[in-house]
Amino acid sequence: MLEQSRSQTDLRFGGKLRYAAPELAMGSGQSRTNEASDIYSLAMTIYALASLEHPFSDIKIAHEAASTARSGKRPAKPHEMRLLDARQTEYLWPVLEKMWSQEPEHRLSVVQVEDEFRTSVSPMLQRKPIHSSSLHLIVTMIFKGSRSVSASCPMPVLGQ
Repeated sequence: MLEQSRSQTDLRFGGKLRYAAPELAMGSGQSRTNEASDIYSLAMTIYALASLEHPFSDIKIAHEAASTARSGKRPAKPHEMRLLDARQTEYLWPVLEKMWSQEPEHRLSVVQVEDEFRTSVSPMLQRKPIHSSSLHLIVTMIFKGSRSVSASCPMPVLGQ
């Protein structure tokens, strides 16, 4: 069985423009993913999970959304995300901003993201409202792996 590594992953073969790092989006000359581009995509994914909206949902055409991201714009900070209250949003937002920095070299590393979630974001997400516990479970699954979480998870985990 052939295993595909990150160095072989190419945006032309998959991925969603709304979630892709600006340096990977059309016309930038770079199409291979790396840790920094994955961190950007993870930030957009967390944003989508917490807000229940795709990044740049007000822009209907994906290429225009990607162009908006390339220009340095990011989703607007809401007072509250749909799954988070205002205080939880305040804890999460600075981490998202560090993860989706325009310059790849300024983005957090995987280790730094994990540390941010473990020390500041996760404790806040464990508090009410109940919806935030769903987001906490998802974030925990990302960093600990679905198998370590599934034993304590009352709902079925996909793929198991």
